[in-house]
Amino acid sequence: MKKNILLIFGGKSCEHDISIISALQVANNLDEYLYNIIPVYITKQGTMKYVKEFKKLNLSVEKLETNFDVALIAGSNYIYKKKLSVFKKWQLIDCALVVMHGKNGEDGSLSALLNLSGIPYTCSDVAPSAICMDKYFFKTILKQLDCPVIDGLMITENEFFSKTQDVIKRVEDEIGFPAIIKPCNLGSSIGIKVCKSKQELANCIEFGLKFDKKVIIEEFLPEITEINVAIFKHNDELICSQLEQPIAKDDILSFNNKYISNSKNGCEFLQKKMQPKLPKKVKDEIINVAKLVYEKLDFKGVVRFDFILNKNNNNVFLNEANSIPGSLSNYLFEKNNLSFSDQLNMQIDEGIMEFNKQNSYISYFESSVLKGINFKKFNK
Repeated sequence: MKKNILLIFGGKSCEHDISIISALQVANNLDEYLYNIIPVYITKQGTMKYVKEFKKLNLSVEKLETNFDVALIAGSNYIYKKKLSVFKKWQLIDCALVVMHGKNGEDGSLSALLNLSGIPYTCSDVAPSAICMDKYFFKTILKQLDCPVIDGLMITENEFFSKTQDVIKRVEDEIGFPAIIKPCNLGSSIGIKVCKSKQELANCIEFGLKFDKKVIIEEFLPEITEINVAIFKHNDELICSQLEQPIAKDDILSFNNKYISNSKNGCEFLQKKMQPKLPKKVKDEIINVAKLVYEKLDFKGVVRFDFILNKNNNNVFLNEANSIPGSLSNYLFEKNNLSFSDQLNMQIDEGIMEFNKQNSYISYFESSVLKGINFKKFNK
């Protein structure tokens, strides 16, 4: 019997459009003999829409939004269909495949909703998702794990606008220039600026604060190589991808590098080197750090780890983790002889198995604490 797979994409996020591309790639690789695919598009306003014949549509948002409304409800593992202004129980969901990047999806929001609904899912749970979405929180956790990171300052919106000169002085003293400014809770290199002087700093911070209420400011290392590796777990085994080296055309690997200049082919065809030539010690460090963080933060599903290699001394730094990477980083697993369809099958199986495991734990216990309470005292 086919499993009903909820494919969730879109979202109220700056990475909304990239999510649509990822969902289309996933939909075209899910085995239709095994799964009944239920594509659910979340609009930029946050409304859930069922998308009939998603694979046959072009990527026009207008066409996606013409489909009918659906909803998930806490306490029910069904998806509900809106009919005559009322949501009615529609289809039982066996597992959700989440490809929503950025805020309101990758940050653990959807994981929380699916937990409340009792629906298995393929991505990480709330805590690890939220931690790696916030660049400063993630960096703080990495330091506790003795993982190599570039030090950074976190500046809040309130702090910057109330004490602008103090912030500028602090950055000048502790970070120096050039510096890189990033919104704390954003991906796809959106909102990032390289600040080359003290005179540019205020404008660069203000730009970052247009996207988030916090920015992180780090030393900018010009002579670097970016190295990525992806990992997912199946049957208690960590499956590690080959390494890739994205090629930046700007000062940083920008949104334009990743998507616009390669829009004809899609994000997975970003110019890159696969299995770049690196010293064995560097390769081993990258893989070992990625595995350590995956295990310690209890990640689930595909996570892509982005590292920075200082060309001058071969020092490695873990820059960030993407708990729902674009196209689920399927192309990175080609050396494992796993088709994208095989990967999706394994992730769905793992999501259901993890859900059943979590449900086997004691979640409540009977007590007599309420029996001795005089509830009349609470009435006014």
